[in-house]
Amino acid sequence: MIDEILQGKPRLIVLNKADLADPAVTKQWLDVFKQEGHLAVAVDASSGQGIKEIPVLAKELLKDKIEKQRAKGINPRAVRALIVGIPNVGKSTLINRLAGRNIAATGDRPGVTKGQQWIKVGTDMELLDTPGISGQNLRIRM
Repeated sequence: MIDEILQGKPRLIVLNKADLADPAVTKQWLDVFKQEGHLAVAVDASSGQGIKEIPVLAKELLKDKIEKQRAKGINPRAVRALIVGIPNVGKSTLINRLAGRNIAATGDRPGVTKGQQWIKVGTDMELLDTPGISGQNLRIRM
């Protein structure tokens, strides 16, 4: 379903809460994503571990597009990214950590994020915070 939503757009897969997972299994997942041709990174948004890699990898993912814009004399705009995931995986915590401030509401239960909002992360990135995607949400939207 996410493939349909993204329609071939580049993606960076972020495995949050890496501190709670078995490191060997996390590495296996990172290897699987790499074999499938996806960039992936394991992070812990609560402590900030691995967070600094996300903007670097996002720019790497869009390197060709950025170079084409510069070749045409166009100043590349900020990377715009959609944060998608199942409820209660730390999407808003990740956004707050990237933004360096508490702009997205967080909580210890699913469903804290009610709507969508764009959040600036410095001058190079903008993130769209969304409510968690469950099977029920996808059925309604499709």
